[in-house]
Amino acid sequence: MNTQTPTDDQVTDQPTQPQTPFEFLALFPGSPTPDQIEAYRKMVPGGRLRLLPMTDGKRLFLLRGFTALELQGIQAEAAKAAPEKQDHVVQCTIAIRCTLWTSMTTSGRLTDVDLASAGAGLAPTLHYAITDLSDYNTPQVLEQLYIDL
Repeated sequence: MNTQTPTDDQVTDQPTQPQTPFEFLALFPGSPTPDQIEAYRKMVPGGRLRLLPMTDGKRLFLLRGFTALELQGIQAEAAKAAPEKQDHVVQCTIAIRCTLWTSMTTSGRLTDVDLASAGAGLAPTLHYAITDLSDYNTPQVLEQLYIDL
């Protein structure tokens, strides 16, 4: 049995995994600093933020929720589109507005062109994560939350 203590060189040669969400975020160039994150937290509904990494490991999204007033405005704007496109317009608008930062672009901003150029499932994926931050719950989650008196 080898009971030798590893040398400093051996310890630093091992890849280190991020231990906190801030360390994970820092792996992406141009990502917001912890101070910027705290500033965002003070400005968003409920003070809640979410990091959403994509399965490719190359794209990361910093998301916030939306308010009822924002949703009313987005729905009013979407009503100008053809009825069959309104849901898509709402999903895309919410995804763009509520993505505070993304590693997808050099500017960190998600635009309608970026979203349209991405995979077809990106807008609905972002929309689902954002609606969860905005206090929408699925019936299955609600069933687990109810407390009958």
